[in-house]
Amino acid sequence: MDTLLISLHPRHSQNIVLGKKTIELRKTKPRMRKSESRLVQKKSLAFRNILIYKTTPTSEIKLYCQAWDCGALLASEWTKHSTDLCLSAEEIENYLGSRMGYGIRIRNPRQITPIPLSKMRELGIAPPQGFCYLNNEMIERLGIKFND
Repeated sequence: MDTLLISLHPRHSQNIVLGKKTIELRKTKPRMRKSESRLVQKKSLAFRNILIYKTTPTSEIKLYCQAWDCGALLASEWTKHSTDLCLSAEEIENYLGSRMGYGIRIRNPRQITPIPLSKMRELGIAPPQGFCYLNNEMIERLGIKFND
């Protein structure tokens, strides 16, 4: 199962560490997979863990959390969840405009030994504008062990 890598400003990553931010809002829908059950056709996330790259001035991966659900709403509907997003209604509307937004529910934030941008670049990983996926081999090369 792949791992999602996202870039966040320090303010947002700090709110995740503090347990205040429990939903991460994105403009692009993350990968979903169908369940193996033939009885119930349910889709679930195609990843379990999210690595968080803190943007400048930090410029490093320093945190991960678990993802457990994803929902799609319009900006006006996401404003009802502003506390869980740690965003004001105005920030949500400015970010999404009239587009659909995808909220990934997150939990269990854990800090890790920082992985600086220079190490990421050595491994061919660029901080994503939105998000990208890292396979298990890349996670091993980064030296990350998830405590699920």
